[in-house]
Amino acid sequence: MTAAIGSLIVAVFYTIVMIAMSVRAAGRLPADGKVPIHFNMKGEADSFGNRWVTLALLPALYAIIAAVSLIPVFAGAQTRGPGGIVVGMIVTGAIVVGAHALVIALLLRWADKQN
Repeated sequence: MTAAIGSLIVAVFYTIVMIAMSVRAAGRLPADGKVPIHFNMKGEADSFGNRWVTLALLPALYAIIAAVSLIPVFAGAQTRGPGGIVVGMIVTGAIVVGAHALVIALLLRWADKQN
């Protein structure tokens, strides 16, 4: 059960980090809430969406993946060792946080060019 608790702590930590990143970035994005969600081959924004949807997508996706991954662990299923699921959550979380940071960096770069 310690692997389940450790995995849950890791998942909650990464989710909170991504939410904090989103909230901080939202203040630097346009007040009308429209941000690019797609760029063409020239690097020009060609599709726009709501900033909160864009900023919440990866944290929500990670939280869902983490929850689904933890169901068997909390149900008592056998894992490949006590640390396997924790390491998996750490690696997956790091990748998703990195992707989220990249999305935010691109959005902020676009917003700076608009001013």
